[in-house]
Amino acid sequence: MEAQVLIRTIVSNSQHREHLFSVNFLGYFIFKTIFLCYYWRVNNTNC
Repeated sequence: MEAQVLIRTIVSNSQHREHLFSVNFLGYFIFKTIFLCYYWRVNNTNC
């Protein structure tokens, strides 16, 4: 019984970690897009 609870906790933690990683990746992608857009506007007239 305790082993089942432990396994379930580990599985839910790993799923939560994957969710956090995907959110961080999405945030990084959005940040990179905004940064590239800003950098492009500094060097050029329009974005």
